[in-house]
Amino acid sequence: MNEHRKRLVATTSSWSRVPGKHDVFCRDPGFLLAAEAACAAQGGRDRPIASAFTYILVKPDALVAAKAEAALRFVLRQGYDVVHATTVCLSEGQAIDIWRYQWNRATPERMKASLIIATAGPSILVALRPSSDRPGDVPASVALWASKGSAFAKLRSHDTLRSVLAVEGRYFGYVHVPDEPIDVVRELALLLGTGGFQSLLSKVAAARAAANAEEHAFRLLSEAREATAPDTYRFEEAPVVRDVSTALLDEWLARVGGATDRARRPVLSKADWARLHALSRVVEDNVEGVEPVVHSGDIGDPRVLWSR
Repeated sequence: MNEHRKRLVATTSSWSRVPGKHDVFCRDPGFLLAAEAACAAQGGRDRPIASAFTYILVKPDALVAAKAEAALRFVLRQGYDVVHATTVCLSEGQAIDIWRYQWNRATPERMKASLIIATAGPSILVALRPSSDRPGDVPASVALWASKGSAFAKLRSHDTLRSVLAVEGRYFGYVHVPDEPIDVVRELALLLGTGGFQSLLSKVAAARAAANAEEHAFRLLSEAREATAPDTYRFEEAPVVRDVSTALLDEWLARVGGATDRARRPVLSKADWARLHALSRVVEDNVEGVEPVVHSGDIGDPRVLWSR
């Protein structure tokens, strides 16, 4: 390993407290390229720039369920300001790359359903920074991660993001937020591309947000909702659907994935969402006995981990 790579690896070691994650990421060329850009934007800052900001990705299922605006309002109440907002249309490759270190244990059915949801329409990416310094210098991403709550309803309090959105199971999560600074860097580079990520880093480094950034974010949510989800599907009031064959997953993937222009993908109908929702309740999530490559499910409150 040359000296430059050694310095990069040493510098980024402070971006994660989850055991083993940094070592895994440092074998990922995409992460190394993104980390190089983040370090270059560091300038004379005392605190790592990777700790200074985070993001929320509002996914197509949130738009369909009319929960997108509620998700962003919740995040802003936690003490975050909008730095930048943009529309992204995820490809299957991007979705797989974002969750690659957890999906190694997912069943094929879960992966197919998750790909359909992630690529069913546009998502809105909102970059965020804390409105003020946080106690104990907890990274922006870690504080937001803590406010998300457990994936299991019985294990989370009523005042978490997942409780507010009434998330059930792993299929319809409505939003994605990164766990730690190391995830912020890797994932934003995947979602925005090298140039888009560097542009965002310059805004964060200069503590500069676009004019009316918050208003722009809500406008993007509204426009995406009107364009892709004219009929709201209430997941809490799901009708009984008997057609839940897993063969539907391959059919939908062919329809959605077959469109080369991501902005013109076929829109799933209300009936499609109902069948997909019903299917999510009967198929297995994970392959028994397989652990994820990166495991943070038993961390507990991540703020405690980061205060040690």
